[in-house]
Amino acid sequence: MIKLTAFEYTIMETLIRNNGKVVSKDSLMLQLYPDAELRESHTIDVLMGRLRKKIQAQYPQEVITTVRGQGYLFELR
Repeated sequence: MIKLTAFEYTIMETLIRNNGKVVSKDSLMLQLYPDAELRESHTIDVLMGRLRKKIQAQYPQEVITTVRGQGYLFELR
């Protein structure tokens, strides 16, 4: 079992629901902060780094890939 924060869980849930599809940073930010006017994309980078680290500790195969200029791709192979 992987312990996730609420934000990490929201990101993971969004990626899993879009398995095999690229999810943009903006889309993830809207999931995390639907009412915020100012959104820092760096927030997603930090959360994604933490999430990847937790996943890789339990599941060594890479399941989240960065698609440069587009977002993140979740694929369970």
